[in-house]
Amino acid sequence: MITKTLNLDDAYQALFQEVSEKSNGSINVDNIEAYFGSIQEIANLDSKFLRLPLDEPLFEIDANTRKITVPNEFKSNGLSVQGDHLAEIIFFRIERYFDYKDLSTCNIEINWKMGDKEGKTKRFIQFNDVMTIDEVKSNCIIFGWPVNNIITQKSGSLTFAVEFN
Repeated sequence: MITKTLNLDDAYQALFQEVSEKSNGSINVDNIEAYFGSIQEIANLDSKFLRLPLDEPLFEIDANTRKITVPNEFKSNGLSVQGDHLAEIIFFRIERYFDYKDLSTCNIEINWKMGDKEGKTKRFIQFNDVMTIDEVKSNCIIFGWPVNNIITQKSGSLTFAVEFN
């Protein structure tokens, strides 16, 4: 999944530098247009360069404690505007292996409740869309949950649980 953002400077300069280093200087990008112009070559370097926007906060899932850490940005600003449909994607990161199970082979489902509405987001993401990223921790998976307008109909607190089946 590729999303273009308008916040170009801070988040992307480190990415541009890493692309240059990984390509031994053969790919020179210093702005977002050059980045997208070289996207095929960049994708061949490493799939991690395709997860954009890089400045989107990640909800960290600890499989051992079953806790999800909500980024401060969401604690203070909320999830989205009332009535938004697929305007926000929540990104999660979890270690790929838990109790000798490869979570990347599982179907990911999210049970959610917002006020008097509840539901289950099923198979919103296929394994081909889950990106294994070698970032700070290797063997992690990052996946996105596009939030629909049923959840954003009214203001309130959203509760959810992520399942790997």
